Amino acid sequence: MPLTPSKKRLIVWTCVLGAILLGTGLGVYFSFIQKHANARLLPSTATKSPEDNGDLQQHAPLTPSSSPGSPNMNTGDLTYYAPGLGACGIVSTETDLICAISHALYDSYNNSPNPNTNPLCGHKIKAIRGEKSLTVTVVDRCEGCKPDDIDMSPAAFEHLADLDEGRVGVEWSWVDPVPNKLV
Repeated sequence: MPLTPSKKRLIVWTCVLGAILLGTGLGVYFSFIQKHANARLLPSTATKSPEDNGDLQQHAPLTPSSSPGSPNMNTGDLTYYAPGLGACGIVSTETDLICAISHALYDSYNNSPNPNTNPLCGHKIKAIRGEKSLTVTVVDRCEGCKPDDIDMSPAAFEHLADLDEGRVGVEWSWVDPVPNKLV
């Protein structure tokens, strides 16, 4: 028995409504998961071994520096971005004092296919611009950044420059001891 045009429309609209409800439900579910994700906010110099057998490797920390012009100071561009779920597995907002480091720097420390286990996640950076300075936490990697650039949340950027400037020069250094490169 063939379907009448009105029954076909009813089936199509039922499918459309079902797809919308499914999409909304999945969106709510993933928002809940991201909001309640177990975030690593404290830095550690221990990471799981590449074999992932539960053993921890200790990495010798580097000596941090926070004085401008010192050999451990980095000079690059400072930009800002709209944060969300970062490469470290931490969900951040535009008001958090966080940053993303360059993909080259981030990837050079990662010894696992899982970016959430990068030993730089949770480490602090002190950014200095003129007379202003701010300490931020590494939670992400910046694909468009050069090796010494950092990308901050808008709130963090505003501590050092006006958002209208968009890209400015910055000096920065590690506050916490950071692990030696593994790769």
